[in-house]
Amino acid sequence: MFGRIQPFQIVKVFTGVCFIVMIYNYLNEDRNLDFTDPSYINLTFNALKQAKREEMNFKTQYQLTGIIVSSQHSPNIKPLLRSYLETKFFQEIIIWNDDPQKNLTLNSLLNKNTSSIRIHIINSNKTLRDQSKYRACALAQTLVCFYIDVEWNMKSYIRSLISSFRSDPNVLHTTSDLSMFYKNMFKTYFDDSIDLHTGFAAMNRGSVFLREHARRHLQFLEIHFKDHPEFWPFSDVYFPIWFNDIPTQLIVNVQSLSTTENQRKADIYPMQKIAELQETSSIFALRRLESSLRSNERKTNSTFPRHQQRRFPYLIKTSSPTDEFILFSNILPFDISTQRTRHGNEFKSNDSMNWNVTKAIDGDETTCWNPRRFVNKGDFFAFDFHSIETNIILLLIVNQSENFRNYLDIRVSFDGQWWISSPILSQQIKSEKYTDNFHRLIIDSKHFPLQLRSFRYISFNSTRYLSESFSLCEAKLLK
Repeated sequence: MFGRIQPFQIVKVFTGVCFIVMIYNYLNEDRNLDFTDPSYINLTFNALKQAKREEMNFKTQYQLTGIIVSSQHSPNIKPLLRSYLETKFFQEIIIWNDDPQKNLTLNSLLNKNTSSIRIHIINSNKTLRDQSKYRACALAQTLVCFYIDVEWNMKSYIRSLISSFRSDPNVLHTTSDLSMFYKNMFKTYFDDSIDLHTGFAAMNRGSVFLREHARRHLQFLEIHFKDHPEFWPFSDVYFPIWFNDIPTQLIVNVQSLSTTENQRKADIYPMQKIAELQETSSIFALRRLESSLRSNERKTNSTFPRHQQRRFPYLIKTSSPTDEFILFSNILPFDISTQRTRHGNEFKSNDSMNWNVTKAIDGDETTCWNPRRFVNKGDFFAFDFHSIETNIILLLIVNQSENFRNYLDIRVSFDGQWWISSPILSQQIKSEKYTDNFHRLIIDSKHFPLQLRSFRYISFNSTRYLSESFSLCEAKLLK
């Protein structure tokens, strides 16, 4: 459903993939497979064990360094530091003091550090602004860096953002509110003839990226903006662009830390000057990317990456308010790979803000995610529970016709790459109609075959074209 594992992982997960591929092929060869067949049960359990090992390996391999930037115009960084320490997600914290006028010490930030997390403070002798987070990340002892501006509260989505990254680590992962998500979707750029496929993303409200990409970005600054040092402080604008891969955006409800509201001081740059420099540098960055790809069309020494290394295609994703799961779908507001000219009113004609994907997890059964188009064969919505879980009970409230369930193929996956499908899974849905076309669907994995009661992903796929749209009004885990 999502595409096969990319070459960067093949050696590491070859054994696990072999198990899962065997199951995948086995099931697709015989849709009436006997789930009580001992050979199938053993094969599935072996694949499950291997997937759990790979899941742990990924957590070990992709440990995180939390980056904090303290600047002249930022509020107190102590609340964010405490939040980093409380999450237990970080092996290391790097605090970059971007204000040459002050000297930060650990004693000034913490009365007593009882945590085992390494904390390093770097007092910069000059103001680097956006560039500072990439300088800090380049010094990290872990392979991965997490960044968020000091005024934002990350607690309601940090687990989802990190698990999203670990499932697809060669891509930039960021969070954005709904408005920013759509603005960034309009700013996507494609030219298949030169392998151009890039877009914008907001870095400041939560972003996860590889240390090697931060180091590469600093090298790109030296190469491509050598004669334009005035652009360097605005690295956040073109860090996503130079990935040459569409960033994965997690739509979340972004909130400020209560202790930092209204504490942000005036920036060292006037707002109008910031906007001008950001726009100019973004255009410059796009031109450099395009010209580099075009001039190296038949060569292999392009400074920018030419080929996407993502495991998943571009999806629309949102995190549950309790940070228990990610809801995602292949149905985008529009086809970003073919649409060339985009204006704000084009979006509204396809997908009203009142029907966006966050309406499926907002706790209000009267609001629904509805893509506002008929369902095509292969369309799906799915859930990522962050890790392989057991005895999952998922409640869905849908506004669909009576026949809707007859054309849904339920699939489960241990790793999101290879999927197990059988009519038995769909038969286990408990459905209850309670008003008009509204149905409550309960998926209780303890009713699945024993070897499929643990999984990380579950998807709901349309097996044919339907003259109705998906309309998911509520999704929640039941304890």
